[in-house]
Amino acid sequence: VSSLYLLREFSCGVWQISCEKIRLSDFLLFFRIRKRARVRCELVCLPRTYKVKGILFTEEADGEEAADLRTTGGDASVVREIREYRPGDRLRNVHWKLSAKKESLQVKEYGCTFGGELMFGLDCGRMDRLCLEVVYSLLQGCMDGRCRVRFLWMKPEGEIKQLTVTEEEQAAYALELLMRQGTAPFPEEQRPRTRVPALWLSQGRTLTREGKTLQEFSEEGLERQLSELEIFL
Repeated sequence: VSSLYLLREFSCGVWQISCEKIRLSDFLLFFRIRKRARVRCELVCLPRTYKVKGILFTEEADGEEAADLRTTGGDASVVREIREYRPGDRLRNVHWKLSAKKESLQVKEYGCTFGGELMFGLDCGRMDRLCLEVVYSLLQGCMDGRCRVRFLWMKPEGEIKQLTVTEEEQAAYALELLMRQGTAPFPEEQRPRTRVPALWLSQGRTLTREGKTLQEFSEEGLERQLSELEIFL
């Protein structure tokens, strides 16, 4: 029979926790009861995040591109569409009446003005704790700069995974998938061509744009490096 330990601190990751026996006692320890209780649960512990100084666009998009960027997000003044629920959607956006009618969760998607769009890709064979902290902090920095992010990585089996991240819940869901699925190096020839700015983070925690190094992150001084990081796109 395994014992139940109280864990004071978890490292980031997906943890499987089980309990097979519990012991109950009164405050004065006069009475004690042991009971079998088979309980299994899963705990998702997200990495720590640090404040990024700024990921900003120097100018607004024009024409059709601007119109497209302004049609996705969280402005409650305009409902863009009602669609099926996807992991990462906010429960407060669920259209409960329509969900009951269709017998499946339906979500209201609102319009919003974004500063722009960028692609953020990972070229990492393995995601350690520090790398996860960098990725999560950069995604949060994009949210602060009101950027719509096309976030992608290569799964270990060779499949390209891509998510659109526009709010914190979607960033958290992306990090959970990274920790569950893992990553693999992203071959140069398989990287998608795009007209939007593209950032890449390599295995050595080096952030690049168009082959130029923007920042090399290290464990010592990571918070300072991110707090001083300012990217104009």
